[in-house]
Amino acid sequence: MSDFLASLPVWSTSKMSSNSSAVDSSGALNVSLLAKEVKTGLQEERTYKAVDEMKKKAIHTSQNYEEFKNFVACAEQKPLDRGEMESLKETKGSWTQQKTRHAMAAKRNKRKSKKEKGGVISKKFPDSPPKTSMEFDRDWRRHCPKGKPEKRWKYVRMATAEGLGGIWRTEIDAGIMGAVLETLKWAWENMDG
Repeated sequence: MSDFLASLPVWSTSKMSSNSSAVDSSGALNVSLLAKEVKTGLQEERTYKAVDEMKKKAIHTSQNYEEFKNFVACAEQKPLDRGEMESLKETKGSWTQQKTRHAMAAKRNKRKSKKEKGGVISKKFPDSPPKTSMEFDRDWRRHCPKGKPEKRWKYVRMATAEGLGGIWRTEIDAGIMGAVLETLKWAWENMDG
């Protein structure tokens, strides 16, 4: 196994130090480096796609270069929802008063919805594999704390490779991927046999 890991290529980019390697001299994976690389790559890809899509739209709608440039500069911004648009119309009080008023209303609504739903977060370890990536993320955060690799390994085994491949077929959060890789590394190092 260590021969295989040693044969893996060493990635080096301008952002990484020249000493960084995906595999160290003992053959162990540098999981934090891989997670950081994946997270950076995903963010760069999202930015590239957003800018590219905006350029394709703006080239047909812009009156001049200045307007085109402004459209492209706003490529990653999210549109305002209806509630935010309505709050822009309100001019009562100062900005901080409005912010406080909205924050207090949001807290009231959250408490009310928790009471309506029962307001109880399950502390019981899940007994069925996750069906969506959001479900995996929620259960991972609630039931698989960072210092408990045994629980994490139990959850990954329950989810199965096929199940994880299905829920992550389009996208996976870099932090979750790094944590799963750390769990697999822990399991590999602690297997009997």
